[in-house]
Parts: sequence; C-alpha cells; structure tokens
Amino acid sequence: MNLEIRDKYLTDFKNILDLRELADSTIKNYTRYFEEFLDWLESDYDDRDPRDLSWKDLRVYINHLKNKTNSHSGKKLNPRSINPRIAQLHDFYAYVLHKVWDKYQLPSLRYDTYLPVVPTAEEAYEFIYSLDNLKHRAIVAVIYSAGLRVSEAVSLKYNDIVASRGYIIIRKTKNRSERRAILAKRTLAILTQYWISIGKPQDGGYLFPGQRQDSHLSTESVRRFIKKHLEQLGWKNNYTPHSFRHCFALTLLQNGTDLLTIKYALGHKSIHSTSAYLVMNNNEEGQNYISPFDMEISDDRK
Repeated sequence: MNLEIRDKYLTDFKNILDLRELADSTIKNYTRYFEEFLDWLESDYDDRDPRDLSWKDLRVYINHLKNKTNSHSGKKLNPRSINPRIAQLHDFYAYVLHKVWDKYQLPSLRYDTYLPVVPTAEEAYEFIYSLDNLKHRAIVAVIYSAGLRVSEAVSLKYNDIVASRGYIIIRKTKNRSERRAILAKRTLAILTQYWISIGKPQDGGYLFPGQRQDSHLSTESVRRFIKKHLEQLGWKNNYTPHSFRHCFALTLLQNGTDLLTIKYALGHKSIHSTSAYLVMNNNEEGQNYISPFDMEISDDRK
C-alpha cells in the first residue's frame, strides 16, 4: 500500500467521521486507532491493502492488540480499550469500503466490570475546600455539585452559568442532548470568588480557559491536578474527576432522590446507565433488603 492510497483512506475516513458529526474526542480517537491499524499492516502484515483482508486477518490484528502494551500504563490493552478499536474498524469497512460487517466474525470482547471507588460527601467537601488554586477548586466543585462529566465542566462558558435561576446550561454533552444542571449555592460562591480573582471577565468566553487563546482547560489537566492533590492529602484512593460525578449521584440516591431524577441530572440517555448506582448503593451501605433466611417464620417451621 503506497503513501497515496494510505492518505486517501485516512482522508475518506476522516470525512465520514466529520459527516456523521461524531464527538471531537471520538473522531480524534478513531483516527488514531485507524493509523495504528495501518501501521500494523505496514510493519507486520506485508503492507497489505485493508480491502484485501479476510476476517481471519482481522482477528490476527485483534490478537495483536491483546498482546500490545499500553504506552502510558505499561500494561496490555484490556477489552475495554480494544472494543473501540473494533468499532473503528467497523466504521471504516462499512462506511469507506462499503463492506458488510459481520459481528459474528469479529465480535466485541467481553470484559469484567468492577464497582468504582467513590468518595463520600464528606471527602468531596474536604477535597474541594483544601484546593488552594481557585480555578481547580471551582472545576471540582462544578463537577461534584452538578454531577457533570469532566468534558462538560471544562467546556462551560460564562453565559452557561445562570445564577439568577440557579442552574447551569450543559450544551456539549456525550449524548448530544442539551440539559440544565443544578447550580449549588456553595458552587456559585466559589465561582464568584474565582471570577473576581481573574478580573471579572465579561467576554462570554470559556469559564476555565486553557493556555492557548480561545481554548478551554483540557480534561487531562484536570485529571493530573486531582491526582496531584490526592498525593498531597495523603489519600490512597485513586479518585478521578468521574469519581466526583459518581459521588453526586450516589449521595442523591442515598438521600431518597428517585432514579429518574438522577438520570436527568446526569444526562444519561438510558435508565440502564443510572441503575448502576443501585448496585453501588448496596455495596456502599450493605444490602438494603433482608435475606429470606432472616425473615420471621412460624414456630412449627423453626
């Protein structure tokens, strides 16, 4: 496969991803996965054209991924990391090469699921108010108090904070549905303090700007400063930005908020995603039902 053909495949694939209006992060990841696939063909598979590969060849590639080491963690790629790469292959073969995709020839991988480690409401409060950097404090406060995804929080603009009505407008969401999130009074106080500290900007730009002009803080930057602050506090739990979103939902559930309200607050597309917090709640507080073996029975059955 010469460079001209490779570039054409890349261009055609990017055009399809843009046409489908996928999230920027998805386009970025799928493009990277596709380049990895083409690199593998070039170095390990006789530089063959993707059009000429069989299902067996594609399965060889998936087995190659299973044995590949993640450059960041130093560990082998897990099924959760491989499945998006299978999805990328599906999109390329279906939308660019116009080939029928057979999920039985190349199925998604099964994976184990684990309950996330979630901070308590008290820990969230302590973590937020122990952050000396006002910008960092404001970001974590927004994520926790409104149950936002980190990508939603860093994308906020000044006019998304509707202080007079007590809500935050979430415009850029994972499932492409605009929603309103609650604006906590404590969060508004922190945001006001942060806004004053940076000179009361009125330009309507990003609430949490990045280093480049007209850009917002990256999600990776938020992950890094949270990890650093955990180390400073001496906390052993590996909390992430998403842990504070989990804490928001779990605390609401434990205080009697119904699941549909939590679903809307989190911006979940399906109640199935929200129902995971029922399992987390049982794990957090112990089972909230009685075993039949502990139920009262009549004397003649004892």
